[in-house]
Amino acid sequence: MKRLTSGFLAAAETVFAALTGLGIAFVPLVLLWAVQFHLQPDLALFTRAAANTWLLGHGVDLRVVIDPSLTAGLTVPGANAPFVISLAPLGFALVTAAAGWRIGYRALTRRELVVTGAIAVSGYAVIGGVLGLLVGTTAAQPDTWQSLLLPPLVMMTGVLAGACRGRWSDWERENRSRTIGQPGDWRLYPLLARAGFRAGRIAVTAVVGILGVAALLVTFSVVVNYATMVGLAGSLGAQGDGQFALFVGQLMLLPNVIVWAVAWLLGPGFSLGIGSHVSAWSTLVDPVPGIPLLGALPRGNSGFPPLWLLIPCVLGFVAVLVSERARLGTAGHRVSEDLEPEPRWLPVVTASGSVVIAAAVLGSLSWAASGGIGPGRLAMAGPVGWDVAVVTGLTVAVGVLAGHLLAWSRNNQRPRSDGESSEEVLGER
Repeated sequence: MKRLTSGFLAAAETVFAALTGLGIAFVPLVLLWAVQFHLQPDLALFTRAAANTWLLGHGVDLRVVIDPSLTAGLTVPGANAPFVISLAPLGFALVTAAAGWRIGYRALTRRELVVTGAIAVSGYAVIGGVLGLLVGTTAAQPDTWQSLLLPPLVMMTGVLAGACRGRWSDWERENRSRTIGQPGDWRLYPLLARAGFRAGRIAVTAVVGILGVAALLVTFSVVVNYATMVGLAGSLGAQGDGQFALFVGQLMLLPNVIVWAVAWLLGPGFSLGIGSHVSAWSTLVDPVPGIPLLGALPRGNSGFPPLWLLIPCVLGFVAVLVSERARLGTAGHRVSEDLEPEPRWLPVVTASGSVVIAAAVLGSLSWAASGGIGPGRLAMAGPVGWDVAVVTGLTVAVGVLAGHLLAWSRNNQRPRSDGESSEEVLGER
């Protein structure tokens, strides 16, 4: 009965998440249909556009063919030929991943996780596959196989991430009540397993810190360039309904912009079309679409770009200290038995693992936040995932290795006398 209830809740949340994402795309378009176009065009056109936008937000490529009567007035090279829009507004994927996180986090047992996760993933496969088959036209055709595979992949990523976080929280909560030698105590795990756990914690802390700094940079740039953004919005001549649709579209692109800010912060930068480049070192941008959010782009270099590279180094160092504090115990919890000194190779293994994970995560996010936005030179926008991954690994490695060496030296700086407990040692530290 409990599994039946969990399955029903997972199915309901899956449908709700899909309807939420589709509603975010559909509501602004239906307002345009009602207010701007006075209910004249066929509503099915706007419904298909909303479904295509939702699929695009999950990484599905959209093949676009512009009517020849419209391309005559366009100055964009290549507009008269079919092109692919592949830049995913990650806000839609974030809604799906958040729903998957909740489903995975609530699962109390492995069996429940398998049941609820399978329902959520298969539900998104059905929704994506049906939309991919039904909403395509000669003007805009989503990739059918990607429609079937990518939306459930986003949901599965959220489910697995939520399940890992839930199991980690349960394990930490249970472990706090155990002393050394009891089943489940983390000190009984093999050294490599413990190194893997700690590497994951350090990598997640560092990645969240870098994304947080990037979000602050985006906020600062928006505040500083607010007048420019307002001017761009006014130049579009959009009415209230059009401005609302523009606001929602930019809101769904905000996660992309934050990832672009990460690439800017780390140095590789990002592009807004082939031949353009925006980074802390220099900015070279050709004419771009008049989206108000692009008015917040930085101009020129940032003064002394190498200083920005200190941020991921410091965040890697802080992530190690946070992990060590959680491992050894907080002020309200002290281990009751002696901690044996760790081998010298363990910090190196842990540091290497955390660097690889952090680089893989930010590199994957950069890859997901890039793609084509139009014909011709607009076939590429965003950062290059490999470049971001390499720079992330190099910069975070400096701070992580320094933090591990400091933690190792503190844990092994002097031998303990007989009868001295780790509680006393930790109290001195």
